Amino acid sequence: MLNSTTTEWAFAAIGAIAVLFALQDVFKTKAVLPVMVTLSGVLCVVPEVFVSDVWVICNKPENFAHGTSRIMGRDVAWFSVAMWFAYGMSLITIFYRLISMNVQTKWLLLGFAFVGPIDLILEDVVFSGFDSQCHPSVAMSPWWWATKNAAGLFLSAAIAYRYRKNLKGWAAALMFLITPFSYLIVHGIAGAPANMVNNAGYPWNTGVLTCMLCIIIVALTLQFVLNRNPFDMEGKSLI
Repeated sequence: MLNSTTTEWAFAAIGAIAVLFALQDVFKTKAVLPVMVTLSGVLCVVPEVFVSDVWVICNKPENFAHGTSRIMGRDVAWFSVAMWFAYGMSLITIFYRLISMNVQTKWLLLGFAFVGPIDLILEDVVFSGFDSQCHPSVAMSPWWWATKNAAGLFLSAAIAYRYRKNLKGWAAALMFLITPFSYLIVHGIAGAPANMVNNAGYPWNTGVLTCMLCIIIVALTLQFVLNRNPFDMEGKSLI
C-alpha cells in the first residue's frame, strides 16, 4: 500500500515545478497567460473527479488518509486533487509551450502520445495502490482513458494560444473556465465508450472508440483551432 501523504507532496512538488516553468514565460513575455494556463490544469479535477466519478459511481476511496469532501455518498480524497496538480498543470504547460514555440505538427502529436503512458502510471499504478480506481487492473482499461485526459488538456492549451491576444491581464483568468470546460467537451464526446467498459462490463475493445474519438478531436483542434493541417507532419501553425 502506498503512503498517500508522501505521494501527495511529491505531486505537489511536480506541480510547483510546472508553475516555475510558467513563471519563466511570464518574465520573458510580460504576460500572465502562461501561468494562468498552468494553474488552470488542476481544475480538471472538478469535472473528472468531483463530477464525472460521482456520475459513474466509482468505488469509494476508503483507504485514503485524507478526504476533502463527500458528494452524493462518495468520499473525494486529496490524492485526486494532488494528482491533477501534478498531471494537469505539468502537461498543459508542456502542450502550451510546444504550441507557443510553433514546433512542427509531428512534435505536437508525439507530445500527445507521450502523455498517455504518464496517465497510465498515475491512474493505474499509483492510484491502484490505494484500491480506489474504478477499473480493477492495468490490463483492463488504462490506455484509452489516458487519451481523453490528454485531448482535454491539448484542446485547452490550443484555445489559450489561439486567443492569446484576447486573454491579457485579468482576462487570462478565463482559463479557469476554459480548461475544465474543454475537458468536459472531450469527455462528453469521447468518454462514453470507456465508461461503458469500466462500469457496464462491455468488452475492452469498446473502449478503443474513446481513443479513436480523442485522436479525431486532436486532429480537429489542429485544423480549426491552430490552423494546422493535421496530416502535414512538417507543418506549422499559420496563426
